[in-house]
Amino acid sequence: MLVAPGIYSGELNKWLTFRGKDLVLISEAGPTETVVEVWPPGSEEIAMFLQDGEARDAIVDGFTFRASLDEFGQGILLFCSATIRNCIFVDLVGGDLRGCVEASIRGTPLIENCVMSSPGQTGIWVDRGAGAEIRNCHIFRCSGGIYCSGGGLVMVRDCVIEGNEHLGIELNTSHEVQVINCLVTRNIGIGIGANYASVVGCTITANGGTEGTGGLYNAFATRVENSIIYGNCGYPNTDITAGGPLTLVCCAYPENGTGIFHSGSIHPVGPQVHQDPRFCDPWPCPEMWEHDPGGTYTLRSDSPCLAAFSPCQTLIGARDLECQAPSPVGACCVDDTTCVLTTATECDRQHGRYQGDGVSCYPRDCTASPTEVTTWGRIKNRFQ
Repeated sequence: MLVAPGIYSGELNKWLTFRGKDLVLISEAGPTETVVEVWPPGSEEIAMFLQDGEARDAIVDGFTFRASLDEFGQGILLFCSATIRNCIFVDLVGGDLRGCVEASIRGTPLIENCVMSSPGQTGIWVDRGAGAEIRNCHIFRCSGGIYCSGGGLVMVRDCVIEGNEHLGIELNTSHEVQVINCLVTRNIGIGIGANYASVVGCTITANGGTEGTGGLYNAFATRVENSIIYGNCGYPNTDITAGGPLTLVCCAYPENGTGIFHSGSIHPVGPQVHQDPRFCDPWPCPEMWEHDPGGTYTLRSDSPCLAAFSPCQTLIGARDLECQAPSPVGACCVDDTTCVLTTATECDRQHGRYQGDGVSCYPRDCTASPTEVTTWGRIKNRFQ
C-alpha cells in the first residue's frame, strides 16, 4: 500500500494493525512528508500494534510518528517479526509503552534506518520473549537509547546512540547480545551496561557526566574487541567497571580508568592501546541533565587506533580517518624497550630513536642492537 504525502490524524488514528497479514505500508515521499499523529490529543494511545504473527515481509516504511498537539502519544508495539524501516519517532510521550518502538512477548523484528528523538521514552525497548535486529538507527534526546531484557536474540549494529537522558544501551539479558560498530556518546548515564555481551568495533566516549557511571559496565561475562572506551566520566571508575569477567581484545582505554566491582575481573588479550585515541571532533561529557548530542569521533591521522598503527593492524573503534594531525607521527623507541607513537620532535625530546614517519610500533623490536667494546687498533687490524 502506497501512502501519499500528508499529515494523517483524527480520532481513529490509533492501534493501527495488519491483522496477521504481511502487508507493505510505504510512503511515497518519505518520513518528512508523511506524518502519522496519534489521537486523541492528551491520551496515551498507541499508533500501531502488530500482534498476529506478522513476519519480516510485513513492512512499515517511511513515516514520521508523533504525538498530536505535542501531548501524549505512543509509537509502535510489536508482538511479531515485522520490519520497521526509514521511520522517525519524535516527541512521543509514553504511558504503558516504554519505547518509541517496543518489541515484546515474541518475534524478532527488524528495526533499521530509523531516528528516535522523544524525551519521554526510550528509543527501542525489547523485553520478555522477544528479540530484535537493530541496524543503522540514530537515537538521541530520549530518556534512554536501547533497553533489552528479552529472551530472544538481539543484535545492534551500525547505530549512533547519543545525548540521551539516562543509559545509552542497557543489556539486562541472560544470554549474549551483539553490539557491532556503534558510536555511544554523551549519554548522561553509563554508555553500555551489560550482563552478557559481545561488543565489537565500537566507540564509547564522553558518557557519564556528573550523574553518570562511566563508559562500560559488565555484570557477567562480556567480551570487547577492537573498541575505544576512552574519555568517559563518572565515579568511581571513568571508563570501565568490571562486575564480572571482562575480556578486552585490541582495545583503546586508559589504564587508570578501570576498576573492579564485586567479583569482577579484567582480562586483556594481547597488546592494548593506552594512549589518547585523538578524535577529530571530541566533545566533553555532558553536565547534569544536559542531554545533547555532539562530536563526530572520527580519527586524526596520528591516532594509534588507525589500522596503520593499531596493535592488531585493524581499525579500533567505530569511525575511521577523517582529519590530518599537525605533524606526522611514527614509532619511537624509548629506553631501548618501549615503543610509543609520536612525532620526531617529541621522540628526540624523550631521547628516543625515531623509526620514521608512518612507521608503526607493531610489530617493532625496540631492543637495542648488541654492541662490542673495542679499540681503534683492533678495528684496523680486522680489515688489514
